[in-house]
Amino acid sequence: MFAADLANDLGSRIARFAVHHEDLETPAGIALSRKGSDYASDVRLLVPNRHHDGYERMVGNCVEGLATVVTHSDSLSRELDGAAQGQASARDALAPRVLLIGPSLRILGGQAVMADQITRALRAEGAAVDFLPINPKPPGVLALAEKVKVLRTAVVSAFYCASLIRRLPHYDVIHLFSASYFSFLIAQMPAILIARLYRKPVILNYRSGEARDHLTRATPFVHGLIGMCRRIVVPSGYLVEVFAEFGFHAEAIANVVDPTEFRPRERATAHPRVLVPRTLDPLYDVGCAIRAFEIVKERCPAAELTILGDGAEEKRLRQLVADLALRDVNFAGRVPRAEIGAVYDRHDILLNTSAVDNMPVSLLEGFAAGLPIVSTDAGGIPFIIRDGENGYLVAVGDHAEAAERVLALIEDADDLKRLSRASLEEAKRYRWDGIGRQWRALYAEVAGSRGAMGSSGRTA
Repeated sequence: MFAADLANDLGSRIARFAVHHEDLETPAGIALSRKGSDYASDVRLLVPNRHHDGYERMVGNCVEGLATVVTHSDSLSRELDGAAQGQASARDALAPRVLLIGPSLRILGGQAVMADQITRALRAEGAAVDFLPINPKPPGVLALAEKVKVLRTAVVSAFYCASLIRRLPHYDVIHLFSASYFSFLIAQMPAILIARLYRKPVILNYRSGEARDHLTRATPFVHGLIGMCRRIVVPSGYLVEVFAEFGFHAEAIANVVDPTEFRPRERATAHPRVLVPRTLDPLYDVGCAIRAFEIVKERCPAAELTILGDGAEEKRLRQLVADLALRDVNFAGRVPRAEIGAVYDRHDILLNTSAVDNMPVSLLEGFAAGLPIVSTDAGGIPFIIRDGENGYLVAVGDHAEAAERVLALIEDADDLKRLSRASLEEAKRYRWDGIGRQWRALYAEVAGSRGAMGSSGRTA
């Protein structure tokens, strides 16, 4: 019963940590010293612009539980190996069974969309693949806890950790979607450690545009977790370069867009209707898009703006629209995936003004719909938008230049049509037939060498 007891202890510790950190909004990292195979409990939480009192104890409580996992890894592995041995022998001659771990569509964002699309595409091909959400819905009356902010993360984290321990023995490869900061701590950390105990190879599919800051702040403990993963896969060459700066070898497999969800068509004239399809988060600086639209509206009174998405910034952004006395701004909120294509189809230009980014799924969706794109050059965006060729790039925060680019497309039908054609052509690069081959080859390679643990490796 050692595994069950450890699961309960680990889940409760992470739950207690999550209760106290539900409101954490700033980048955080765990700093701890390593002594042999144990992790000492001298933990320090690095939270800029916050008082540290109390945080050391909270984080220490969580990490102490995970340190117990590492300390007892040998005995636990023997127990878990015995439980999984029967299933493994029967699967060896078959295609690898893959477990994708990531956010479900209950969380709005590109990671959830990619996890859903990859899972569905693999299943459609008959692959042995399952999905484990990092945000499982608690059963029965426990679901009521999701309505209480301080309980939501605690209860969900406990069920997530229990699911990891219960389900991981039945798979050959773990495909782990990863964000940064606090999300990495409560979602990726337990998955990596528990997979190691089961001796299951992990593909860390890191997707955050904040990677450089995360890895800079991250301590040897976090870097060690990343090093436990068999492979590091990122969506763009931008993150390949970022990981190399920290001594990690990463490889790029691009995001995928499902063309059947959209109505691809060439834009010949702009009506003009501008779409901003982003989560309302400070990282994506939707306020910059609103200020750009103010300029567009002055010169083109017929212009309309749709903001597709919700988030913590909605109240502030609505106030900005009111302060600027802007008309024809529609906050569309969160739209079901089945309706996304219709929303894109009703618009003529896609505007993205993110301050930090990697490979936004919304831009690939814009390609698929045939929308000309104007975007800031944040993070990895220049790796997918080539200025003047398949879209226009402006500097981060430059709402005036963004407005000028949008106005130029409204006023120049030939250029609008040219970029619309370029978007439709670019979308072909992100179809599943090519991307799927890369994932299937990687799963087979990793499953074939699953005897060796943690070889994502450091570059020289």
